[in-house]
Amino acid sequence: MQVSLTPASRDRKIDALHEAIAVLNSLPVVTPCAQCEFFRADDGYCERWKTGVPPEHRAAGCGEWAEAIPF
Repeated sequence: MQVSLTPASRDRKIDALHEAIAVLNSLPVVTPCAQCEFFRADDGYCERWKTGVPPEHRAAGCGEWAEAIPF
């Protein structure tokens, strides 16, 4: 698909994309245990750290969070 833009139109679109990227970069990233591939929800055990995760810490998750394969 061929798209033609004027220089000003192209620059406005680029500026809008930079603004969208800045907004996305400013959003918090969450890593709750319940969504981590290392976490076993049935017993609250973390395979990465080889220990149980206290319920009050599960919402915060950790820096070792890994997204599970969705299939």
